[in-house]
Amino acid sequence: MKRRNFFGMLVLVASMAFTACSENNSTIDDGDEPTEEELDLVIATYIDKAVLPTYADMEAKVATLKTAVEKFVNDGTQESLEAACLAWRAAREPWELSESFLFGPADFLGLDPMIDTWPLDKDAIDQILANKDFDKVGDDENIRGFHTLEYLLFEEGKRKDVAKVTANDKTYMSKVVTLLDEDTKALRGEWTQSYAAEFKKHTSSRIGSAQEAVSEIVDGCMTIADEVGSQKIGTPVSFWKAGNKERAVLEVESWYSWNSLDDYRNNIISIENSYMGGRRGERNAAGSLSTLVKKYNPDLDAEVQAAIKKAIDAIDGIPAPFRNNLDKKTEIENAQDVLDALESTLLKIKRTLVL
Repeated sequence: MKRRNFFGMLVLVASMAFTACSENNSTIDDGDEPTEEELDLVIATYIDKAVLPTYADMEAKVATLKTAVEKFVNDGTQESLEAACLAWRAAREPWELSESFLFGPADFLGLDPMIDTWPLDKDAIDQILANKDFDKVGDDENIRGFHTLEYLLFEEGKRKDVAKVTANDKTYMSKVVTLLDEDTKALRGEWTQSYAAEFKKHTSSRIGSAQEAVSEIVDGCMTIADEVGSQKIGTPVSFWKAGNKERAVLEVESWYSWNSLDDYRNNIISIENSYMGGRRGERNAAGSLSTLVKKYNPDLDAEVQAAIKKAIDAIDGIPAPFRNNLDKKTEIENAQDVLDALESTLLKIKRTLVL
């Protein structure tokens, strides 16, 4: 998720600096560290079993979403609107499952903000709807993407009453879903046509060695663990504690659809997929980062797996919908503590593998 505020990254940097300077036992002795062949197997497994299947799934589901939205635009029925909302949720899942690898084309092509900026510029969206300035939609990341479409489709966690959907809303929906489809195709295309091979070969200006490539994988996992705890959960809760309850709700990602906790859970499953050798049910355990860590530090591998599970369970422990439960101090603080511990545990991988 691309936000307009990045104070949470300061926490990540501070955590990394502190942990790097602290004691962190490793089972690797001098001269006994992963070979390039071992690292390359992890990289290939990660690309072939986690990254590429996730983006293929996303492209297919966004295409289905586009078809569903276009059907609603054409027939205007409540049933078609319901189908479009279900398609939005389905397409949302693989996007959130990709958030542990937003360091690649999603970053350097600027596709993350185009697809998923939050919060929205609601005032600008409403102005476009009022003035029919639909040509402006492609120019600003804050008025397009998943969440603008969510705003147009949903109300109070369910599909809108079709009677409230205007002709201008439909025009905007069509514009946004077309751009989302184009962005998704561009994202997968960049990975399949060049970046996957570039990452595997690690011979480019972006990735210069197998160690750098695996380090990038770990960094991607750490970044999303931090973001879920400090920003996706932390930012709205901070406003709630400060007494600004209206702003707090507006800061909750996916609050129009009440999909927030599903988003956060899938973000952690994204870490799991990156670590365990691919998507659930499709994994290559032999080539996973988990197997490599286990070879050199079996206790750490068990710790990482336990930390991932604990983070998923902690998010599941927050009552839904999140926007209505920002006062659940015990559950929220537990989730934030567990996510912070997950980030710290992931950092130990870099020490263990000498990255």
